[in-house]
Amino acid sequence: MKNLVRLKVLRDNMRKRTQCEPLAVSRPRHRRAYDRLCPMQDASIEEHGVFNEKHGTGDRLTEAADHGDGVTGDLRMTSDGKRAEVIQRMASVQRLVREGMPLMTYEELRGVRNATKALFEEIDMAMDNARETEAAAAEHRLEEQDTKIRWLELGHAIFEEQKEGMEKRHSAERQELQRQLEEEREKALCLVCLERPRNTLLLPCLHFQYCLDCLLQHRSCNGNTCPTCRRSIEGLCMASSLAASSPPTTPRAQQPYV
Repeated sequence: MKNLVRLKVLRDNMRKRTQCEPLAVSRPRHRRAYDRLCPMQDASIEEHGVFNEKHGTGDRLTEAADHGDGVTGDLRMTSDGKRAEVIQRMASVQRLVREGMPLMTYEELRGVRNATKALFEEIDMAMDNARETEAAAAEHRLEEQDTKIRWLELGHAIFEEQKEGMEKRHSAERQELQRQLEEEREKALCLVCLERPRNTLLLPCLHFQYCLDCLLQHRSCNGNTCPTCRRSIEGLCMASSLAASSPPTTPRAQQPYV
């Protein structure tokens, strides 16, 4: 409540001077200005008193000019309502000082100037602090964005690595299946010509590894023996249907080998 006491003391001193000192030629004009200023001062004091009783705080704007610790707290308020309230109070004090300057003494005006200078210095410090705070917040946001980008890049790299590994495994599986398929096809081909499917079962040794054309050619050159075990061939059994890519089926009928 220091500012209220100062305003009341200032008003009382001005009233005493006007009552004790003789008025000059221009004193009536000053007197009328003073009479107009007094109600404004009283209204401002009452308004500040009501506000202090309601909120339990003093006029921190004026205290900041004396002590340098109130304006920064007000300027850092996060509520827009509080900010607007502080600005309104600053404008009220400025208007009050501006209207009362014609009635102030040299010492009082110098005190107001010093208080204003200290206030501007405090505002400059608050602006510097706000600039540093905003810069730190922006830097923090940039760091958070960089962290998110790094996590995304890491996730993308892991995904690409897993994708590449899956492609390699699938390629190896395809190659293995292709190799097995080729082996099965080779198993179904005649061991002599490697072109035609196996379609003839030899009796009684039961070898099923040749086609009929190769067996007939073998008989004409090497006699009536099995190309595998060299046993005599007593008969042939032709398969009903064979394909190069399918395993041999059960022989359908036995034919004499003559």
